[in-house]
Amino acid sequence: MSFKIASYNILKGGKNGLEQLAQAVIDMEADCVGLLEANNWGKENEALLKKFSKSTQLPFNYFAKANTDYDIVCLSKTKPQIFTSFKNGFWHTALLTIFQTKEIGEVTIIFVHLNPKSEKERMIEIKNLLNILKQYPRAIIMGDLNSLSPHDPYNRAALLQDFKNQQIAKFGSNTILFDVVQTLEEAGFLDCMSHKNNFSFSVPTPANIDLAHSIPLRIDYAFITGNLVPFLKNISVKTGGLFDNASDHFPIVLEMNFSLL
Repeated sequence: MSFKIASYNILKGGKNGLEQLAQAVIDMEADCVGLLEANNWGKENEALLKKFSKSTQLPFNYFAKANTDYDIVCLSKTKPQIFTSFKNGFWHTALLTIFQTKEIGEVTIIFVHLNPKSEKERMIEIKNLLNILKQYPRAIIMGDLNSLSPHDPYNRAALLQDFKNQQIAKFGSNTILFDVVQTLEEAGFLDCMSHKNNFSFSVPTPANIDLAHSIPLRIDYAFITGNLVPFLKNISVKTGGLFDNASDHFPIVLEMNFSLL
């Protein structure tokens, strides 16, 4: 038996349509889903979240209020031990949940959406995140890191020129910056997609209209602590069908070889 975790930036509260977004979530067949940019899902006593949770057959849900409008929610099939969130030191927020597995005990999952402005600002957040995770020995980080990996097969000179042409500076102005990903790796976290040599862009989808996402990039990630590597089964970016239209990001789905109590 395996445990599937998904991270999905849903575009400003699901502005491309909640019905198709719900079906996209169902089609991922995940056991736990983090939804980024869940704007306004906390209004009216979280009525929208509860309705969406029911429609996707993921009955356990938690809403994390961000410092901005870009909130995060988590949906799951199984009740976790802990739901909590962190706002201090983050541009948006980070949502942490803990599940009890049969094979290895507690596993911590944290969904994050890092600062869209600069790598310098994101580095402040990632250091804060790593400090939080010191007390959680088996951890999974998933989300929109708004950062690039030095392991991905970009033509760096061409990509930097594309950024300059589009006036996109958040990945670096004179050189492409990889500080966030390198810092995570130096802290002992493994980039699942890079490890599986399964590179796929996570933006843009065909529905994208955001200039900042107009260049094909991988900015959505799953990182795991080294002690979870033996349990890594698969990671994929879901494309095609509803995934092409439900958001400006494609969702990522991580599959681990453990099961929940």
